[in-house]
Amino acid sequence: MPLVPQEVFLTRGVGRHRNRLQSFELALRKAGIERGNLVRVSSILPPRCCVVPRADGLAKLEPGAITFCVLAEASTNEPSRLVSAGIGLCQAAWPARIRENPLSTRCERPWWATWRAWTRLCQRT
Repeated sequence: MPLVPQEVFLTRGVGRHRNRLQSFELALRKAGIERGNLVRVSSILPPRCCVVPRADGLAKLEPGAITFCVLAEASTNEPSRLVSAGIGLCQAAWPARIRENPLSTRCERPWWATWRAWTRLCQRT
């Protein structure tokens, strides 16, 4: 049986701690996905995969379940060092792609136009 996602949601979290693993755990808690067993996947969204609001996506997660994710992370051990990681969502044509580094991606449409297009598609199916 193929595992093809029907819905995705976007979330974010920041964790600060002197221990790298603890800061990662705090970031997962802020993002709301700390209870899942995270499995990183490549960043291809299949056709007709709908982007749903964060609250709806989190409500569907079960504690201990395998949770597939595209994860961007950055860390440092230097005090006061600014670090960042990001996810960019770009839809030029189906299948869409999620990029872990939005600065290296040029999208043909802004994210809100993509969001509206996905919303319309999800309402039709």
